[in-house]
Amino acid sequence: MNNNSHKGFKIGLICLSFLMIQFFIIPSLYSKISESILDFLSGFLILSAGILSIYGITKSIKGIKEPYTNRKTIGFLLNAGILLFFAYAIIMNILDVLKLFSD
Repeated sequence: MNNNSHKGFKIGLICLSFLMIQFFIIPSLYSKISESILDFLSGFLILSAGILSIYGITKSIKGIKEPYTNRKTIGFLLNAGILLFFAYAIIMNILDVLKLFSD
């Protein structure tokens, strides 16, 4: 049974849906809902996707010895991609803060 790798796949899909909501639905709501609420929702979705991708990648790695399936590969790639995106965003923010205080 591929419990770990399939759980990693499901978590990857959840993270992807969070990011799709963030990038496609939230921007269309700025004229209808308060901007502070949308900023909070936007941050919550991105942070949730980043944290869930860490959990998803650990589940995918735990399932590395399970039989090969397409779900296993897709789940690993989804979680790894989202985790890399999240890490890149954090690193860029840290560099921006360092640049701000170095001047």
